[in-house]
Amino acid sequence: CDGVCVHEPIDCDDGNACTVDSCSAGICVNTAFSCDDGNACTVDACDAFGGCSITPIPGCCGNDVCEPGFGESSDVCFEDCSLGPFLLDAPPCSSCAIKAGHMFDVKTKDNDVAIVSIDMFYLYGEIAEVWTRSGTHVGNENSASGWTKVAERDFSFSGQGSMVTMSASDFIQTVFIPAKTRQAFYITFPAGRMLYHSGSSSRSSIVVEDDNLIMYGGPAVAHPFGSRTSPKKFSGGITYMSEGTFTQAPVTASPVTASPVTDS
Repeated sequence: CDGVCVHEPIDCDDGNACTVDSCSAGICVNTAFSCDDGNACTVDACDAFGGCSITPIPGCCGNDVCEPGFGESSDVCFEDCSLGPFLLDAPPCSSCAIKAGHMFDVKTKDNDVAIVSIDMFYLYGEIAEVWTRSGTHVGNENSASGWTKVAERDFSFSGQGSMVTMSASDFIQTVFIPAKTRQAFYITFPAGRMLYHSGSSSRSSIVVEDDNLIMYGGPAVAHPFGSRTSPKKFSGGITYMSEGTFTQAPVTASPVTASPVTDS
């Protein structure tokens, strides 16, 4: 060997795209990996040459394909046949007031809607909660009776005075709102504050609307279900899926900041 050591690496590649190849203590290890995507409506397989393949199961609600030929529609399989996501984006406040929570109604138009996420203008605090109830918040501002907490998230590490998002994974259950129906929301920080428009509004005033959904004014409400202001405009947005034909292009919220002026 001419007095020079040569260390040739061991090639453990078995030529199989469905294994993870490694070498341990001079022995090749070829470990099969799973192509399972966790979706019961797909057939997951692995080809030694091509790798993973994920094939939708025809007629299975949840395969991400709307199939009218199998009787699917948004009424039967909202998961596959809904449109979106779309954002109903209320203008952020520039002249802001602060309180621990905000309560308001939304109303669907001609199509069913499922809530995906909610944006809120965060000032400080940790845990945020989203509560909801069928119908209006009017007359139900000071009692938890009839309300259900559907989402919770810790925003401890978020920047003060920023828009934060209660995402789909934070929801304990999906909020589904049938067409032509009113739904109330109460967004609150038990030990914090959020921002809202300091100007006056009314419960019947439209804060923002699109082809499917209307948001109305409502009071800022202390936690939990405590003292409240006169109706104000919510500062944030609601992302949702819809069953019907939507003519407006989806939009995304831009980061905003503002300085609070009053705690009322």
